[in-house]
Amino acid sequence: MHLNTVEEFLDHFINRKVRYDVLYLNDKELYKELYKVAEENSDKPEYQTLLGYLHKYGEAYGKNLELAYKAFKKAAEARDSYAMYELGLMYDRGDYVKEDINEAVKWYTLACDKDNPAAYCNLGCLYEKGKGVAQDDMKAFEHFEKAAGLGNVTALGNVALYYRLGRGVERDYNKSFELFKVAAEQNDKFSINQLGFMYENGYGTTKDLEKAFECYLLSAKKGYARAMNNVGYFYERGMGVEKDLVKALEWYEKAANAGDSFAMRNVGIFYRDALGVSKDLNKALYWFTKASEAGNTRAMVHIGNMYEKGEGVVQDYEKSFYWYEKAASLGNEIGINNIGVLYEKGLGVEKDLDKAITCYKKAAEYNCGIALSNLGLCYQYGRGVIQSKTVALMYFKKAIENGYEKAKEHYNNLNK
Repeated sequence: MHLNTVEEFLDHFINRKVRYDVLYLNDKELYKELYKVAEENSDKPEYQTLLGYLHKYGEAYGKNLELAYKAFKKAAEARDSYAMYELGLMYDRGDYVKEDINEAVKWYTLACDKDNPAAYCNLGCLYEKGKGVAQDDMKAFEHFEKAAGLGNVTALGNVALYYRLGRGVERDYNKSFELFKVAAEQNDKFSINQLGFMYENGYGTTKDLEKAFECYLLSAKKGYARAMNNVGYFYERGMGVEKDLVKALEWYEKAANAGDSFAMRNVGIFYRDALGVSKDLNKALYWFTKASEAGNTRAMVHIGNMYEKGEGVVQDYEKSFYWYEKAASLGNEIGINNIGVLYEKGLGVEKDLDKAITCYKKAAEYNCGIALSNLGLCYQYGRGVIQSKTVALMYFKKAIENGYEKAKEHYNNLNK
């Protein structure tokens, strides 16, 4: 939206017809005129809020969060809901002020009392995470639904997601699909990406990989990092589009540079396995490390694998154990299983079959195929447990049911 005159801008802003992001101003003359009008009317809360926005988002003269905070605080105390929301946001993110989630909740709640849609959405996010309030999916859903009803498209996408997941509300793929469509039509890049996921899996609609790819590509072109990763995945697998590893890597790298940890891991895999690019274990380790720093537990396991096998690094079982344990502490079942392998073999740690069995059983609770197979082998050969062909076959069968193909060989050899 282009608002070229002070009159146009004030009409849209004061009457709350547009989102505040139109205030990312580069026009110095317009900025100066708006600032002058805002100061002249600074006794009115909505103009104080405008001053706050100009200081926070205006690019023309540089941002000043201190002045933004002071303006928002004054307007918020005069009960302007947009200022209350912005004040809550600053406490939520620790912008200028020290992060204080209780203050954030307070100001979001006050803004909600005046039906501020963005405040409802952000408070819903806090209920979702259990941050500053007790975790409550139903309350999160209620807040998202209220915000969506007030026209917040981000919240509408969240409502659709909750219907898909059955989180805080009964699962309903049809309703989820329809709501994602509505939000996508409003150019919400998150919802466009999610619409692709619905087409990919046939949730609430007929499965259509070509439409899924179209959605992912549209969302990616709008700058959504996870969609960029999804485009890369479709090119890698030849899903809905002709297989092209070079294009897959290009999209993975775009997503990785945009901060997507899944894509960082995928770039690492491409360099490790020479997919569409020359093998480069240094680059693989770099991207696995970046992904790990962003919290990707699978990447942590990959680093552990590299140290265990001595691929691109000096073989170091202790470092391997460190990375597996790091992944395991965050709930990664492969990391848990791999710790068990190191305990079983005495690599980097003292050999301990009891601990190995404990790890395998813990990973098996996540239906981890390789862990189930490892338990089968332990029962087949009596390693750390009483030997039992029946129990071994049971675990091999469960491993096969969970997609671990190698367990078929173990099962067939034992069941001759």
